[in-house]
Amino acid sequence: MATESKAGSLRDRSPSYPVLSLERAVELLSKFYAFFKNSSARPDKVGDAWGLRGPARISRYTAALRYFGLLEYTGSGKERRVVVTSDASKYLLAQVDERKHELLRTFALRPTQIAKFWDLWGKDRPTKEACQDQLVFDHKFSPNGAAQFLKVYDATITYALLDGHKEEDIEVKDNEKSNVEVNDSGDSDEFEPLAEIWPSKDSSTNLSKRVLAQGILSGDTTFQVIVSGPIGPSEINRLIRKLELDLEILAESKD
Repeated sequence: MATESKAGSLRDRSPSYPVLSLERAVELLSKFYAFFKNSSARPDKVGDAWGLRGPARISRYTAALRYFGLLEYTGSGKERRVVVTSDASKYLLAQVDERKHELLRTFALRPTQIAKFWDLWGKDRPTKEACQDQLVFDHKFSPNGAAQFLKVYDATITYALLDGHKEEDIEVKDNEKSNVEVNDSGDSDEFEPLAEIWPSKDSSTNLSKRVLAQGILSGDTTFQVIVSGPIGPSEINRLIRKLELDLEILAESKD
């Protein structure tokens, strides 16, 4: 449906899809859970968990997590609340990687448009240009909507490992940025890349697995951190956040 902009012109509306990639949505799910624990949240308070202000942006982010089946609404009217879904709770509490990967694959195909084009394109999707033409001419996407949907699609499929490759071999298609989100300019359809899930492969870079750190945690416990690909401050910060979240989940489980 087209809506009238402030300038009085009409803007095309593409079919609905999440404005965030699955990786970004899972990151926001973790922050929501860490902030609200097992409690529900009023829709106007959800942004507190993400450090966001502005109802339009918070609404878009909440909608994206609902598309993936990570958050849902309960109640109605003044009693309406946002809660973590049962499957999302299982993902946060799961300790076995294979179980977490199975849930990620389920989340990735929850949005109708992503499932539709995964069935159509599979793991060997056409070129970016061919996909954008198909989205615009055959599926009623606007040109900008087609480009942005393709970024969300590629990032989500790759993050969920639906392309059939091993994790250490994944490279984002077309070397595009993988995480995208709506910017703060009202209802603009413009998106901003946030961060790359996987670095682009380079012949001068050693992407083999290696031990980043190892040591003793207690008299009976040792550890190793094994990585593949380039690593820098952003990757280290993500690892720290992941460990902090795991600590909170383990502490709650013991309680």
